[in-house]
Amino acid sequence: MMSRRSACAPDYALKSLTVALKFRNLLLFRILGKSAMVAITATEFAKNFGRYKEAAQREPIAITSYGRTSGYFVSAQEYAELQRLRALERRAYRLSELPAEVADAIEVSKMNPAHDHLNDLLKEPK
Repeated sequence: MMSRRSACAPDYALKSLTVALKFRNLLLFRILGKSAMVAITATEFAKNFGRYKEAAQREPIAITSYGRTSGYFVSAQEYAELQRLRALERRAYRLSELPAEVADAIEVSKMNPAHDHLNDLLKEPK
């Protein structure tokens, strides 16, 4: 008997998705009342690649091996959207790893004059 947990997208696979994709998948999950993706075994995928290549144009296909999701087959448009969203993610750097162009941009940036009153909060009382 298949457990309820294996019928849904696994937690470890969701961690690699961006916040926007997580929200989209959650929304689809709530609307459809089930997993938003078709899940097939790696053997089935290999035997019927042409069929799943066409199906991936409509929805992502989860590829499983030994009962665990090992990857996803998506359309070129879906992959391009994933790459676009990844490029928009905020980046955090250690000071020693900060790219020169980011450091330069920070150095020449100016705060909006409407927020000058916040500087007064940083001044120590006399």
